Amino acid sequence: MITETPHETLLRHIQKTCSLEEKDNALFMRYFKPIAFNRKELILSNGNISHHLYFVLSGTLHHFFTDQQGQQYSCSFALPGTFITDLESFSNQRPSTHSVEALNQSQCLRISCVDCIALMNQSKAFHTYIYQMLEKVAHENLQRTTDLISLTPEQRYEKLELQQKQLLQTVPQKYLASYLGISPESLSRLKKRRILI
Repeated sequence: MITETPHETLLRHIQKTCSLEEKDNALFMRYFKPIAFNRKELILSNGNISHHLYFVLSGTLHHFFTDQQGQQYSCSFALPGTFITDLESFSNQRPSTHSVEALNQSQCLRISCVDCIALMNQSKAFHTYIYQMLEKVAHENLQRTTDLISLTPEQRYEKLELQQKQLLQTVPQKYLASYLGISPESLSRLKKRRILI
């Protein structure tokens, strides 16, 4: 059985939407570095600058906001085959108002902000991919805000089940409930009702 290297996994992911050139393999090998995180390890803390963009190879990363009372609000999750960072902090190199943690043992490739700009200048594929990713994130954030305002908790759960079912299988219930804008108890009742239907 042939095992795919981390960089091959990344290149295959990029190639789904962008055409790669021969030089891209060496460039991605140069700029993306492997890193591992332990369960519950804090990757980015509120108040610090997000210096890296992460591509998840295994595990699950959790992007969240903490209010002044210490209450956490889940913003997004990164599963294998997706990127994550605090984009506002990363792109502007300013202190973040959010945090990122590993929910379990996770393997990633990461690239620094400086190297990200260098790679965008050297790789047409990566340049195109980054702008596609920014557009996708902006659309998803707008859609999530709209859903929280306009959909009932049950409708939000149904949409999550339809579009991001893997989250239901990998993310602890308290984080899913926060992401859906409801309490863990409400999520439990909602799931029980759906089982009985």
